[in-house]
Amino acid sequence: MNDRDKNFDDLHSYLKDIFSGFLPNINTSFLCSTSAVDAKFVAFSGIPEINQKLLENSIFEYNDDYRFIHFTSIENLLNILKSQSFRMYDLNSMEDPQEIIYAKKIFENQSQIDKESLSNLKSQYFALSLCKYNKELIDSKLFMWQLYGRCGKGICIVFKIKNPTKYSNFVIGNIQYKGLEKLKNIVKKHKEYVDNKQTHLNQLSEFMSFILSLYKAPIYSIEKEVRLLYFSKKENGIFKNKSRKIFPDIKNNKNVFYKEVNMLKGSQEKQLSTFEKYKYSKVPKFKIEEIILGYDVKNDLDTWDTIEKLSEVCLGYVPKIRITKLKEFF
Repeated sequence: MNDRDKNFDDLHSYLKDIFSGFLPNINTSFLCSTSAVDAKFVAFSGIPEINQKLLENSIFEYNDDYRFIHFTSIENLLNILKSQSFRMYDLNSMEDPQEIIYAKKIFENQSQIDKESLSNLKSQYFALSLCKYNKELIDSKLFMWQLYGRCGKGICIVFKIKNPTKYSNFVIGNIQYKGLEKLKNIVKKHKEYVDNKQTHLNQLSEFMSFILSLYKAPIYSIEKEVRLLYFSKKENGIFKNKSRKIFPDIKNNKNVFYKEVNMLKGSQEKQLSTFEKYKYSKVPKFKIEEIILGYDVKNDLDTWDTIEKLSEVCLGYVPKIRITKLKEFF
């Protein structure tokens, strides 16, 4: 066995070892040798395929009911109905500007993810923030409406993903609010490995950014967020997947990038139940089951009527519509 092959085998074992506590199902077959600077230094590249299988048996794996809730504004709901889709925003466009940045802070002076490349890495991930369905959160927890339901002026959407399977480039994972010290040890071990073996792993920062996107600061732990993530890889600075869209955010003077995930309409729901058409689809299929108005929605009867009519026209059915029980306290 020559030095290159030995380095290759060592790297496979090394990656399996350091990621075993986080991603025990990681497959290192993605590795390929890209260059040999000299007889001693060899560079490798590649990242694991990002799909649901990658999260199996890990702390990130979501294996509960695929019924979720999502708080948003009435304006956003009407746009969802009109477009018949949910929007997944890239991590640069999320409402929380600390996406990935919080997790990155603990790796200062060690991580390959520097400030210059951070925005580029965040632009490859599109996210939709969810919570596991919990009626108590909707009807008894004021803080959820204050934080995410526009202080009672917004709405809550209850929906189900009808084809829970292994998607392509999509994952559904539990957000973690602690455990960054373990990740810090991974980065430290990797630096020691590179220095000792004189072997470099290109694109490690891309893969680490995927892991970091599933961490948030402990102050948000009350959310118990479940995140739908989509990975849109860049090649030579150009997005390989061209499905992302853009609109100008005039208020904040920036462009917002998003990806649309289509919902099931009434006729498609019948096809799904009859032929299981989407059982092995590579894209999640959403079905809105219920829409709950906030406790401080003005002209709620008019809003209710608008939602009913728009749902009938755009979705082919009308989901259950009601007002949160918190209304009785206001």
